[in-house]
Amino acid sequence: MSELNRRLDAARVASLITDATPEGDRLLEELRSLPAAPSIVTELLSWPDGQVRFWALDAAERVFPRADYIKALKRASRDRDEVVRAEAVGQLADIAPEAVRPIARRLAAALRTDIPSGEKVFVLWTLAKIRSVDLIPAIEAFRQPLPDWWKLTRVADVVLTYLKDGEQVVLGMLENHSDHERMEELCTLAWHVLATPVARNALETGLANAPDEACRQACQVGLDRFGKG
Repeated sequence: MSELNRRLDAARVASLITDATPEGDRLLEELRSLPAAPSIVTELLSWPDGQVRFWALDAAERVFPRADYIKALKRASRDRDEVVRAEAVGQLADIAPEAVRPIARRLAAALRTDIPSGEKVFVLWTLAKIRSVDLIPAIEAFRQPLPDWWKLTRVADVVLTYLKDGEQVVLGMLENHSDHERMEELCTLAWHVLATPVARNALETGLANAPDEACRQACQVGLDRFGKG
């Protein structure tokens, strides 16, 4: 292990990340237990390659103290790479939502740009996670021109219902199957946004009450993913 410790400087680790070989994966796993890991990860968080910075964020969760990890996520939330930025914001929304609230308006403004619809879905769920009630008008303005059949529209509808009416209402809709067209999105809200024991119970009740295979599957997927982010 001491030899590995000497060999694995930041440049070597970066090359292992970009090469993505089985041997490299093994060495990267070993890196996380080395005394030098925090200093190497710190350097990799500023590496020119976005793929390396993304890997370093994951490694930082394992080797940094919580406060230092949150600081790293805050810096990465302003990263020039969209994938790195989204990963950082998503992690912050889960473990330190107060750190995301100052950038909530910036996130909401992105809804009116030409970013891909999948990124807009991410923004909507993030705004739900941090309970951005003050941004309801912005989300409503974004939703208003969208066609009703679009998945992005259904996500916006569920997020708006949650922000306006609260957790009890949306989980009741899930349990009672009162909005068939948005069951998948209600299930996602339960496992991805709320992730509480009450939300899990709602998924179980929704599964028991589901009138068709599509709704049963949506509830089961939610239960399978529960607790996995």
